[in-house]
Parts: sequence; structure tokens; C-alpha cells
Amino acid sequence: MQCGTNQSDDRYREVEYSVPATTSFARFEAGLQTSADGSPDQRVGLQLFVRDQYARADQTVQEAVRTLAPNSTTTFAAQIPQGTAAVVLRLTCYLPGSSLRITDPHLIGG
Repeated sequence: MQCGTNQSDDRYREVEYSVPATTSFARFEAGLQTSADGSPDQRVGLQLFVRDQYARADQTVQEAVRTLAPNSTTTFAAQIPQGTAAVVLRLTCYLPGSSLRITDPHLIGG
């Protein structure tokens, strides 16, 4: 995922994963790797939101957040509440020009 330009209409990038309603999941896990591009002060933030479906409106709640330095590798994990319809990952960068690689995203049953 490439960072946004930080213009008023390009502050973040998102990817959404649908969660099958027929299976119960308890946890989301993925590997993260930031690029070495840009300033040593460049930080990227990854937020995980879960979307629940209710009769009147979808509800989106932040479950986890992680901030990473340039050229770093780590794992990312978050609890997934029962009834989650989708997992949304939002990449926010403090400076444009960096990127985040998300590897092996998967849900673990509960």
C-alpha cells in the first residue's frame, strides 16, 4: 500500500476484507513491513476497524492501531468481536513517499 499524498482529499489508504458470516473468528493477524523511502522521521500508522452490521446502520469501531518507523518489520494482531462483517485496515502516513507491505493477512477462528 502506497502512502497518500497528505492533500486534504488523500489523507489515508484503506483495504477492506469481508468476514464470512458462516464462521466465527476471534483474531486478525498479518505481517507488516515498511519501506526505507523518505525521511528517517517518517512514521506510518495502521489502524484496524471492524464493521458490524445492524438492522438500521453499519457500525465501524477501531479495534487496534500500530505505528511503525521506516524500514521496519513486525506482526500485527487484533481481536475480532463476534458478529464482525468486515475488517478494514487504514494506512496513514505522516509524510508522503513511503509504503507498507501487508503480508499473509488471515483470520483465526474462535
